Amino acid sequence: MFESGHARELLNRWAQSQELTIESADLRVFLRGPFFWATAQRRVFRISVKDAHGVARRGWACCGWTFASWKTGMEEKVVVEWDF
Repeated sequence: MFESGHARELLNRWAQSQELTIESADLRVFLRGPFFWATAQRRVFRISVKDAHGVARRGWACCGWTFASWKTGMEEKVVVEWDF
């Protein structure tokens, strides 16, 4: 099972790499937005972020292991779907 603490750490690293500040990240167990299909090895968060200019965005983040390719196998990944 993928621990939610590890998922938050993965989400924080992703936000830093995108130069975003996480305002909130709520773990979702049942209402998982576009990631309703996510397996138990992934954690879904409802997120609010701000960029360097103070522009706010909301969306969904799915954090966890995914199959990358036959060469690399499994990798940890964060996939984000933004609200419009």
